[in-house]
Amino acid sequence: MRIRSVIGRIAPSTLLVTLATSPVFLVASLSVVMRPDIVIPETRVGAAVATNYLVAMLCSIPAGRSTQARGARHGLGAGAALLGAGVLSVALARTWAVVLLGMVLAGAATAFLQVAANLTIALTVPEERLGFAYSFKQSAIPLATLGAGLAVPLAVDVLPWRAVFLAVLLGVGLTWVVIVASGSTGRADAAPRGAPLPARALVPLTVGVAAASAAATSTAAFLVPFLVTIGSGAGAAGALLGAGSFLTVVGRVLVGQARDRWRLDGLRIMVTQVLLGAAALLVIGVSRDVHAPVLIAVLVAFLVGWAWSGVFTDAIVRGDPTAAAASTSVTQVGVYFGGGGGPLLFGWIVEARGYVLAWFLAAVLFVVSAMLVTIGRARLRAASTPAVTRRQG
Repeated sequence: MRIRSVIGRIAPSTLLVTLATSPVFLVASLSVVMRPDIVIPETRVGAAVATNYLVAMLCSIPAGRSTQARGARHGLGAGAALLGAGVLSVALARTWAVVLLGMVLAGAATAFLQVAANLTIALTVPEERLGFAYSFKQSAIPLATLGAGLAVPLAVDVLPWRAVFLAVLLGVGLTWVVIVASGSTGRADAAPRGAPLPARALVPLTVGVAAASAAATSTAAFLVPFLVTIGSGAGAAGALLGAGSFLTVVGRVLVGQARDRWRLDGLRIMVTQVLLGAAALLVIGVSRDVHAPVLIAVLVAFLVGWAWSGVFTDAIVRGDPTAAAASTSVTQVGVYFGGGGGPLLFGWIVEARGYVLAWFLAAVLFVVSAMLVTIGRARLRAASTPAVTRRQG
C-alpha cells in the first residue's frame, strides 16, 4: 500500500484525535482573550490542563476495554460524542465550572479516540506501513499545539474566541460524517477478541513512557520562559518553540518511515532517542545565555527526544494487533500521567531550586525511561506469541 493510501485511510481518525487534544491547548492559549467573559487566572489554566490529563488517564483502560469489546467505530463514536459535548460546553460557557466540565469531557473523549484510532490502524493498515501510520497519528498533539498557537491571533483580530471552539465542533461533526460514509474503520469494527499483552511487560513499558512523556512535555511547557531568563526575547523564544513543534512532527514521521523501511526495532529506536534527548536537556540546563549549542540542543530535544511516540505505539501493537485497543489503553495511562504530572513537578522544582536542577532531573527521567523500556522490551520478546493473521491491505 502506498503512503498516500495509508494517509487517506487513517486521516479521519487521526483528525479526531487531533481535535480531541486541541481544547485543552486552546483554553491555555486563549485564556487571555477569554478573561473578559470568564475569570481564568493562571492557576485555573494549570487546573484545566491537569484535569484534562487526569480524566484521560482514569478513562483510558475502561475506554480500551469498551472499544476492544465493541469495535473501533464504537470507540470513535463515543469519543466524538464526548468531544462534541465538551467543546460545546466551553463555547457556551459563562462560568469557570462549565469550562472545567468541557475539559473533563474532552479528556474522556481523548481516551476513547486514542485507543479506537490505534485499533483502526492495527487492523486496516498493512504491517509494513504500521510504523509510519502510528507516527503520523501520533503527530496529533504537536499539531494541536501549533493550531492553538495560530488560534491566538485569530481570536484577537478576526473571530470571537467562542467561534474558535465552534469551529472545532464543526470539525468534529464533519469528520464523524466522513468516517461513517467512508467506512474507514473497516474490519476493526468486528470487535476482535485479542487479549492485552502480559502485565509484566506492560508495567515497565508504561512507567517508562510516563517518564519520557514527563520530560518531553516539561520541555515544551517551560522552554520559552527558560530562554527568556537567559536573555532571549519572548518572540524569538516562541518562534523556536514553534519550530521545535514542527520538527517533532517531522521527526515522528521520518522515524516511522525508517522503522518500516529497514524493519527496525521500535523500542530500541525509542531508547536511543530518549538518551539523545537526555544529552540535549543537559546542554540546555547548563546554558547561561542564548548561543549556538543551546539552540542546537533545543532542536535536537524536539526532533529526536520527542519523536519516539509513534514507534513506541507500533511496538506495543505488534505484540498482538487484535488487542491494540486493550494493550495501548494501558500504556496510554503512562502517557497521560507523565504529560499531566511532568510539567507540575518541573514547575515546582523551578520555583524551589531553579532551572538547572529541573533540566537535570528531566534528563534523568529520560535515562530512567531508557532503562525501563529496555526491561519491558526484553519481557515483551520473551512473552511474544506467533503473529495473529491480519489482512494485508
